[in-house]
Amino acid sequence: MASLRIRVQHAPRPRSDDPDAADDEHLGSWLSSLVRDAVEKGKAGPVAVVVRGEHVDLVALHPDGRPPPLGVHGFLSGLTASTRDGDRAEIVGVVGRFVARRGPGDRTGSPVALVFLEWPDCRWWFWRMVLDAEGRPLVDGEQVTSAAAGDPMPAGLGRWWSTQRRTGAVVSFGERLPDEIPVAPHVH
Repeated sequence: MASLRIRVQHAPRPRSDDPDAADDEHLGSWLSSLVRDAVEKGKAGPVAVVVRGEHVDLVALHPDGRPPPLGVHGFLSGLTASTRDGDRAEIVGVVGRFVARRGPGDRTGSPVALVFLEWPDCRWWFWRMVLDAEGRPLVDGEQVTSAAAGDPMPAGLGRWWSTQRRTGAVVSFGERLPDEIPVAPHVH
């Protein structure tokens, strides 16, 4: 079993005051506002999102500058089967700044900020903000699409729940262990 030290931030799950509001849209809008703020500060690194119960876990995707041992897709697939305090993952996604490539021949790509969320029933929600070469948002560069609206799923994102069902990958994480465990003195 591979071991990796990762940074996880926990936040309370946002809930809408409107009982008729769709959770997809509310959660996606909340996350896109966090990403927008992070882009302005230049700190919108790629992060995995795991929503369970009343909590949102934000997991750094490249904590040491390298992708996780399973690759990003495998790591996200494994997160769909993760638990925390007995709560199973309900939603898994990615947020942050990425480079969108149009295909294998595209070596440079275009910078984008995005939020992509996926549910176990294959529902998804996607927000994208196109950035210029310096990382600033382009005017009219935002777009929201979703499965609920009948939009096509963005290429290269999602299908993590079905991948987990096929592969059985599981990512477990817990609290950080101390770097050094004190040893009790021997009694003679």
